[in-house]
Amino acid sequence: MVNVPSLVSLSIDALKRELIHGDDLLPHVYELPLELFNSLVECLPPLALQKLQSEMPFKNYDDYGPSSDDLKMGRKCGRYGNFDTAWKALFKFRWPDLAECVKPVDWQQIYWETHVQKQLPR
Repeated sequence: MVNVPSLVSLSIDALKRELIHGDDLLPHVYELPLELFNSLVECLPPLALQKLQSEMPFKNYDDYGPSSDDLKMGRKCGRYGNFDTAWKALFKFRWPDLAECVKPVDWQQIYWETHVQKQLPR
């Protein structure tokens, strides 16, 4: 028997495609209930995750509140724990051998730094 995808998974796939190819849905994506928003964050590719995180409106930042370090540095931390978990998963998926060696504070930063380092000729 063929598994039929759920409406939620079809919606998340449509949102993922729109985030990669356009900007029209960004304001509406931030209004998703936390459970759906987290499901979307967990399945995004790096560029879409970066786009979603960097465009996060201030009123929806970090459900747990920004840390004082983030406020001092002027850094966005939108739903930071959820984004950080997603960046960590992307890092582990792409570089499983490095994942155990690194204990960063900011998985987003280490993901992009490693990506750039791997692109540079040796």
